Amino acid sequence: MLIDNINYLRKHYRSIRAFLKNNEDELLAKPINVVKSRTGQPSLEILSETGMVSIHSKYDPEKEAQRLIEKYEKNIHQYKQVFFYGVGMGYHVKAFMERHPNLTYTLYEPQPAVFYHFLANKKIEDFNEKQIKNIYLGTSEDDVKRMVSQFVNQLGNNVLFVSLPSYEKIFEKEYHYFLNLFKNKMKDKKTSFFTNLAFEKLWTINSMKNFPEVLSTPNILNSGNSSIMEGLPVILVAAGPSLSNELENLRYIKKNKLAYIFAVGSANKALINNDIIPDAVCTYDPQDHNYKVYEELINKGLEVPLIFGSSVGYETIKRYSGPKAHMIMSQDTVSQYYLGKEETDAVINDASSIAIVTLQLLVRLKVSSIILVGQNLAYKGSEFYSKGIDYSSMGKEYSITEEVKNKAITIKDVDGNSILTSKGFFNMKQELEQYISSTNIKVFNTTVGGASIKGTTFIPLNELILNHLSFPVVEENWFTKLNIHYDIDKVKEKQEAMNSSFKEYGVLIENLEKILDQINSLVNKHQVNNLERQFNKLDKEFKRLSDNSYYKVFIKPMVRITLEVTIQNIQSIRFTKDQVLKGKTIVKIFNKFLSECKIDAKNIKPVYSTFEQSYKKTRGANL
Repeated sequence: MLIDNINYLRKHYRSIRAFLKNNEDELLAKPINVVKSRTGQPSLEILSETGMVSIHSKYDPEKEAQRLIEKYEKNIHQYKQVFFYGVGMGYHVKAFMERHPNLTYTLYEPQPAVFYHFLANKKIEDFNEKQIKNIYLGTSEDDVKRMVSQFVNQLGNNVLFVSLPSYEKIFEKEYHYFLNLFKNKMKDKKTSFFTNLAFEKLWTINSMKNFPEVLSTPNILNSGNSSIMEGLPVILVAAGPSLSNELENLRYIKKNKLAYIFAVGSANKALINNDIIPDAVCTYDPQDHNYKVYEELINKGLEVPLIFGSSVGYETIKRYSGPKAHMIMSQDTVSQYYLGKEETDAVINDASSIAIVTLQLLVRLKVSSIILVGQNLAYKGSEFYSKGIDYSSMGKEYSITEEVKNKAITIKDVDGNSILTSKGFFNMKQELEQYISSTNIKVFNTTVGGASIKGTTFIPLNELILNHLSFPVVEENWFTKLNIHYDIDKVKEKQEAMNSSFKEYGVLIENLEKILDQINSLVNKHQVNNLERQFNKLDKEFKRLSDNSYYKVFIKPMVRITLEVTIQNIQSIRFTKDQVLKGKTIVKIFNKFLSECKIDAKNIKPVYSTFEQSYKKTRGANL
């Protein structure tokens, strides 16, 4: 390996250097030959199933690289970043960099042995180092997954994916695995973006308003409560159209206490309208109208335990008069701060549906088996909700239109037949399958005509009753055994520290604004020599803001999208030599960010000002 490259890796990519050094003998033993092309440039031959094949053109690798670039020229203006799958000897990488010096580049080499030979023959300094954003090696499957997640999470703009054509053929299986992984992560990021955009402010406001209720209700996952259903079967009832076919089976199970029945979402409506009272209902939706899902329960005054996610729409908690317990949600930074890590260790991840949230809960409760009922995750003819559920008050229809059906995705049902589903249901199915794959708890899918769910065993509910639910397990008034364990004195200590952070937060915002004003003044006067000092002051003050508890707990979660865009934009101008342009850009970017911080701080100020008083009344606490 060239000494210049060793020094480069030592400086910028120490883990890659360590891997190549520790595995040098193994990498050199791989069936790869360095050969010369007709034009004298080095190329590589590698052993494939059909014999030795060349990674680059045997005649002119540089000319081949130029032809590859031409394929992307028409749309290259849409991108600011390029991701290379396969480096080889780097001819296409260098050609791209020379033609488009304004772009940044990420290099991924799935074959470490190939990268070793690249480093032994080509100097990285011959490429424009500053354009290289990241270099990754495919050292293991776990590393590849980690790398793709890291890359996609840091991605700020559209990225052009460029694969080395020879790799698509030589490493076909690995290539398609990576491509699907990459596409799915990009899709997840897009979904996450729109979810955060829709709910980032609601999550925090709900968590603040719900906190008194969190303190005064049991945490079902607290160490003293989490064994309440250990080793017992639980039925997770969703509102899919197949639910209406299982009502008599569920009535039998309820009457004979054969399993606990947890209703999620609107399934409670169908059950209650058929005089089947679930053992618990679960909710997590942060939207204001979420309480309407439980109107029958509320209006009839039924004493059904409600297990709520701590960032759920606060109107739901306010209106629900029955018994309640909670689970701390990943989006609730408020409870996690005030209760501490020990009390909120069992945090439930936010998910695309309440069924997935509840599945996580049941896994944490160590139940013996999870039985899915009404979990269609697909259309049943033109239906996508169970009969007996009126959605008119929420502006939803019971059945789908032809237009929606025409946009549907075709998947397999539990019997292997083709059925239609929506993109949303399909994403839920994949997420559900991901959580199921990570648990050893048996999951039965009893949804006749529903989507096939990987990791589950399909068995009709009537057969499952005969073979698996043979004796009563449900304990009457099980809910009364749950205890409240929170230490109110610790909450008081955290509040005192938060009040100090609140005061400091206002000072930090003012300091940042003053620094931005100074930068703007220097830019207008073209006093570039003094700008670097102000940039450093801005960095230090922003670090202080990032460490401020009030900002971390209340403000940062509400501005997560703006913060992400701010950081990405700052990184994009990090190496800009034009200090005036850099100064103007920084002022514009940070002013927008600070403006949103101030708006959100103003909006939650009335909630925060009454926040302490609201939980002081909790459980008669004398704080």
